[in-house]
Amino acid sequence: MMRKTSKFMAAGLVLSMLLMLAGCSQQQQAPATTAAATEAATEAATEAATEAATEAAETNGDDFTFTVAISLNTLDEYQTMMTECLEEELAKLGGTLIQYNADGSAEKQLADVEAIILTAPDVIVIQSVDPDGTAVAVKTAHASGIPTVPYQLDVNVGEEDFDARVTQQDREIRGKVQAQWVKDYLDANPDVTLNVCSLMGAPNGGSNGYKGWSHIYEDEAYTDRVNELIAIDANWSRANAISIVEDWLITYPEMNCIQAENDEMALGAVTAIQNAGLNPGDFIIMGMNGDPGAQEAIKAGNMSMTAANSKRAQSAICAEACMRLAKGERFEGEDKFFYTDSTYQDAMDINTIDEYLASGNYD
Repeated sequence: MMRKTSKFMAAGLVLSMLLMLAGCSQQQQAPATTAAATEAATEAATEAATEAATEAAETNGDDFTFTVAISLNTLDEYQTMMTECLEEELAKLGGTLIQYNADGSAEKQLADVEAIILTAPDVIVIQSVDPDGTAVAVKTAHASGIPTVPYQLDVNVGEEDFDARVTQQDREIRGKVQAQWVKDYLDANPDVTLNVCSLMGAPNGGSNGYKGWSHIYEDEAYTDRVNELIAIDANWSRANAISIVEDWLITYPEMNCIQAENDEMALGAVTAIQNAGLNPGDFIIMGMNGDPGAQEAIKAGNMSMTAANSKRAQSAICAEACMRLAKGERFEGEDKFFYTDSTYQDAMDINTIDEYLASGNYD
């Protein structure tokens, strides 16, 4: 397996620093895990990575193998699919993926990154829990000397704090896909006026999907036909969305359109409407991502559309960046950015879903 001496030196340096810090003051807080637990986890992760990478090399018939450790912000249906695709795309290139789940906690994400550094992977990928809270984790990873890649979600660090970044150049593209779909719908239905409630995600998404959508309120051709009632943060959660939409059905009886920043929240809206004895098909309900649950809801007439992204195409972009870094390539300036805009451009609805699914990019 190709590895760089600097990685092991960096890991050793980090370990030494951690040991020194542990003895500096009895007033400091105890670490989240014991030294024995950390050592055991590190040893297990390293052994698993070595075995898996060897298998990948045999499968690919290529001597080059590498290991990528990813710190996930959470592991819901969408992230599970994204991670599975990334694992498969890395394997095609000789790579192996080790997963750590921050479970929505910036503190746990930092602890995970510190543990990852001790395993000395070839690349560290970090999916932000919070733009500010995750910044320390990204800087810590990069300072270790291991190539570091912020992935998908916003994190407030400078270009000097990462080696590559996989992101959208147009951060609002998914919301713009929703807005264009609604404009086309209104053009085809000139007597319809939409009264919209929006389910936003959380700070780690920067509300970029909502921002892209909200440009429709400024378009003079549609300002009289698209009215915003309210926009609330539902933290990407289906359960939160159910509770919020149940309240909206009482507070905003004129609501006939729900815009959501992911499919989980859109499906929560569907459930809330069904629980109220109403037909989701009587509402315009829009999600983002193209998850299997959304695909089923669209086919059943319970969701209108989703701004789908190809998880496989996006994962392939990330896998390529990781492989190039693992092989020793380094990037400067704009070359550090691996854009995924082309994977977010599809409005999946009842008229297009079969075509998109047949492409193989939305499994």
